[in-house]
Amino acid sequence: MWLDISAQAAHEKFTKEILDNPTSAGKQFERKFNSMIISKFEPDSFMNHVILENGYSKYKIANPTAWPPKEKKYRVAEIQVIYTQYPKDKDFWLTNYHDLLANRLKELFALDPTLNDKRIEWTMILQTKCNTEQEAEKMFHGIAIYYAPIIEDTVPPKPKVYTKTDSVNFSNGYELVHQFVQDNVFAKERREADSAVFKTFDRHPDWKNMLVVCDWTSSMYAYGSQAALWHSLNYKKSGIKHFALFNDGGNKADFTKKIGKTNGVFFAEADNIKKLVKTYQDVIANGDGGDEPENDIEAILRSIKRYPDAKEVVIIADNSCIRDFCLVNRITKPVRVILCGAKKGINPQYINLAYRTGGSIHTIEDDIEDLRKNVGETGDVKIEGFEFIYNIDKNGFDFKTTRPKEIPDCSDFNSSKRCEY
Repeated sequence: MWLDISAQAAHEKFTKEILDNPTSAGKQFERKFNSMIISKFEPDSFMNHVILENGYSKYKIANPTAWPPKEKKYRVAEIQVIYTQYPKDKDFWLTNYHDLLANRLKELFALDPTLNDKRIEWTMILQTKCNTEQEAEKMFHGIAIYYAPIIEDTVPPKPKVYTKTDSVNFSNGYELVHQFVQDNVFAKERREADSAVFKTFDRHPDWKNMLVVCDWTSSMYAYGSQAALWHSLNYKKSGIKHFALFNDGGNKADFTKKIGKTNGVFFAEADNIKKLVKTYQDVIANGDGGDEPENDIEAILRSIKRYPDAKEVVIIADNSCIRDFCLVNRITKPVRVILCGAKKGINPQYINLAYRTGGSIHTIEDDIEDLRKNVGETGDVKIEGFEFIYNIDKNGFDFKTTRPKEIPDCSDFNSSKRCEY
């Protein structure tokens, strides 16, 4: 993913044959890019970046002196090529799309041949906020290069301890978290992740003495890191006291995972940012969890046992199945569930987790503070536009209508028999 320009090797992404014959190699050419459709391009302000402008239907770089960046050493993470999708059907584009793309890349590689590298993530951005050619002409067309500076210390720095009582050092801890996220969370993942964690914590300054239990498998890196970022930015008002990160057994073989004994749960205090970042790193080094289902309930139970005085238990989760849901009745405290990516759908297991424990559900926009009190007379509850209905026989919620294709079927993981191993 990351590329150290100072140690550039021959890892060519685009061959001369493709660049010289882009139309005949059209499908092969396009497959070399990720594709993203957005309303209007805005650079990812979280990452260091350089913007090179081509202009509408043009391929020459208008500002070539902007690259390379001022840093002497850096690593390139992603290169985006930005167009407008006008007309909406590419078959009706007046300019030959493949020729224009190839010429833009040739100009880029003439500026810096080391950028033609398959270790860099390449993304095609298509903007849609235009209905006429005049509107399309006014939008940005060009290339965005995202990179991270490489900082080399000539003298090893003295170890620092970041504590909440030392506001100067603690605020500097944000730099540690920021750099960690740059190094470990792909730009594409950060861009596609919503800000549910940030916004939920912002809306709840009343949450004190928090224990934050975070799914820290690879699909959650962009979300789980938001908790550490928010905490480092809001250290004066943050109510987070403890972190627990779980990765569903790390590198353990899937067939060896036992309900309640899967392990892969790590703990960190919130008053030491340096140690917190190291814990995040250690969990990554110990594996990304393997199969899709995860040990959320085990992580909550272990965390409560370790921090019994925690007032608020908050879990940050996505839509993966909970492999050990059969243990949910052992949880003795209400669980607040922050749902990430809820616009695509919601896994009913997490609604049931909040319901069974007397907890709450939180998304980027909504707070259902006491789920038990917010269930309608018909047993319905609506979250982010999705309707769920309570099934008394199953003692839980399920989709009122068809389950979205993005949401896995977790019914096999709800059975109490799973605890009988």
